[in-house]
Amino acid sequence: MEKVFLVYVDESGETGLDLENPRQPLYLLLAALVPTGPSYEILYRKLEVLSQNLRKRLQLHDLAPLHAVDLYQRKAFYRKVPPQEAFDYFRQVLEILDQVVLRWLGIYAEKREIADILRNGERRNLAERLRQAFIRALLEKLQKELDCLSGYGLLLAEARYPAQDYRLWQQALAHLWATHSMPRLQGAPALIGKEHLPLVAADFPAYVLADYLKRSLGVLKHRPHMEG
Repeated sequence: MEKVFLVYVDESGETGLDLENPRQPLYLLLAALVPTGPSYEILYRKLEVLSQNLRKRLQLHDLAPLHAVDLYQRKAFYRKVPPQEAFDYFRQVLEILDQVVLRWLGIYAEKREIADILRNGERRNLAERLRQAFIRALLEKLQKELDCLSGYGLLLAEARYPAQDYRLWQQALAHLWATHSMPRLQGAPALIGKEHLPLVAADFPAYVLADYLKRSLGVLKHRPHMEG
């Protein structure tokens, strides 16, 4: 019986045309493979319980949003939460993901370097072409991984610019289908927002990896909590 995975994808470091932003030197795409069936149900149920607990703690009317950057940096709803408490919630999310997510796959590069490689057209198209190249590269990695797992994946990606994002993902999938006799990613790409709780499967690990890489480059100060 073939295995089926929900493939959640999130990005970090997207700055539009500002490819030389010193605070965001990297562009990163990360995918999380979540098995369908009981594993997904466990993931959703545990995230929903955590979000409900946060809703009560913050006295919100709706489920508390689980956004990595907001929770770790104590922004938006979390700005009045003490640092250690916010980090404890952050860690709980990572522990839930570690129990359920089968694989994480990611690609990253320094934007200035990749921009130099792609810089043979107008600058206004450069940022889009950068994202297009990364999306295609990530889909190739996913194809190889799903081949090894003898499984298929359904793609769910965060939508920052819905019209552009759908076109880029659809084009990349069409390219994958045209170049592989047995494409492992099926169906149309589903664009989702941060309010979709299981997106944290990609959002939180992408934030942690991007934070680590930026600290390695000296862009950010060391954060003992993240290093632990």
